[in-house]
Amino acid sequence: METNRAIETNNFLIALYGGSSGAIFTPTKKKKKKNVDDADDDVVVVVGLSQVGWIRVEDKTILSMGQRTVTHSPRFLVTLENAKSKNQSRSREEEEATSRLHIRQLREADRGCYMCQLNTKPMLSQLGCVDVLVPPDILSSGTSEGEVSVLEGENATLSCKASGRPSPRVLWRREKSGSILMRGLHDPLIPVDNQSGERLELTKVDRRQMGAYLCIAKNEVPPAVSKRVYLRVNFPPSVKVPNQLLSSPLDTDVSLICLIEAYPKTINLWTRKEQVIMSGGRYEIDERGHPDEEWKTTSELKIRRLEKTDLGEYTCSASSSMGKANATLRVHDFEIRGSCDKRTSGEDLLQIPSQSVN
Repeated sequence: METNRAIETNNFLIALYGGSSGAIFTPTKKKKKKNVDDADDDVVVVVGLSQVGWIRVEDKTILSMGQRTVTHSPRFLVTLENAKSKNQSRSREEEEATSRLHIRQLREADRGCYMCQLNTKPMLSQLGCVDVLVPPDILSSGTSEGEVSVLEGENATLSCKASGRPSPRVLWRREKSGSILMRGLHDPLIPVDNQSGERLELTKVDRRQMGAYLCIAKNEVPPAVSKRVYLRVNFPPSVKVPNQLLSSPLDTDVSLICLIEAYPKTINLWTRKEQVIMSGGRYEIDERGHPDEEWKTTSELKIRRLEKTDLGEYTCSASSSMGKANATLRVHDFEIRGSCDKRTSGEDLLQIPSQSVN
């Protein structure tokens, strides 16, 4: 990323990482310096322009002497501006010029102070310092992988390590709902908009906390960056049938419903008299997932034109690497008195609610 933004405050300059125009240090007044500590030190009045040098203070690297650049890096350039000869100078005894150090395509390593030095007796110097602002970046080291897997009831930690200057602020939020479920004082799950910090600590993880989390790092330098971490919560299957007893007239359609909760995903079967029921003919099996709660599945067995041979007990079972669960329900004949349309859905049947079956 390149940018031309820079902020100059007296002899201190703040510039953005990668800036193509670079940083510029320059004295501005035309006053001969006699003491390095003088308060209005904005000046270079040169006695012999060849005696001006630029030095990087941190490692004492000489960058230039006069108009000649000593460093081999093409990113550094020194220019002399507003040069006046002795005849043009107001004092007519000195040469005058403004020496500028240009730093192109700033890097983090360029952060620090630079000295403009006038090799006279006594030596005169002036400091210019640059602070390089760096956009945020999420580091692979110290950051969770794209997927974290835990057992339900265990603790989970999602980590996100970010760098940049100024130091980025790190926020966590859920990708879809936006709200993070956190344990409260008395252990219930409480929704919060976001959590700050490089570590998101989740205690006694619940299946409802499963999903994608976004780590977002931002500072004063755009753009903000983010990383997606998916939390998977594994737990054994549980099976529930909303109605354990269905009574339906013959020659009508009936629907048997089975609610399954599990992760990882389960293999689901409908059986009768230990025989697996497959889709086809008068039987149709339909499975529906829940987009916002991926651990939930609804399995529906539809029986077209109910016959006497269809009456009896049916079992819905779910199995995964975490275990197996099942639930049963019974279908009875329900005689309709009087004249009516004999075709009806399972919702109009006589139904007896069931208890949860784990």
